Amino acid sequence: MEWLDLRWTEIEMWVLGNGHTPWVVLGVVVVLLVLGWIGGVLRIRRYTERLLRIIIESTPERIEVRPRWDGFAAKVIHPMPPFQMLLIVYDAPLMINPITAWAALLGNTGGQFTVQGRFYGAPRAELAWMRGGVPGQVLHKDANVSAWIHRRIAVTKTEFATRGDQVEPLIASFTEFYLRFNPALQRASIQQEMENQIELVVLTQSLSLKSIPHLMASMVSMGIASSPQTSGRHTKKQV
Repeated sequence: MEWLDLRWTEIEMWVLGNGHTPWVVLGVVVVLLVLGWIGGVLRIRRYTERLLRIIIESTPERIEVRPRWDGFAAKVIHPMPPFQMLLIVYDAPLMINPITAWAALLGNTGGQFTVQGRFYGAPRAELAWMRGGVPGQVLHKDANVSAWIHRRIAVTKTEFATRGDQVEPLIASFTEFYLRFNPALQRASIQQEMENQIELVVLTQSLSLKSIPHLMASMVSMGIASSPQTSGRHTKKQV
């Protein structure tokens, strides 16, 4: 788009040098803003389509996609244990906002990537963490706070909380996940009382799209570490 290379001073000289009225100047500015908005919207849409394609190609199970004007929702059909349900929701930047669209032209095309799911049965180990807050802000409103143990990631002093008798695998899995995807990771919750027993929120602007398959694999590892039982699946009885 060659018009993006024009500098404002050159436009100003062209307008004023030819004796155009302020209304013409205003018209030129409006045209540039509209063209920038259209270009930003197209970039956001292309980014969203690429993200969805990567998710579909990197997920072995079939995915049912529900497109939205501001992103998409992708449901994994019959996910592998220990998950009973998995839903991937992507909220793209607000395209009707001209400032957001212009920011997309400068490379700010990422949005919010959320993974939600439920297990077969209750998780053995639970975890709560939120960027810029304390673990208690992520806990279920009826949670027994005293049952949660506050911990820290030694390298970054990041505080999180766990509950359960077999939390060591989950602590190791979350620590690896956090160190790999920080600062994109915004919230992590694995709680049996929640409607979504597992929920991870990531801002994709801080991520390369090539890292999305690794993010999904790490999320599965956290699920396995928190809920090793897969008895919810109907299996054939041994005879």
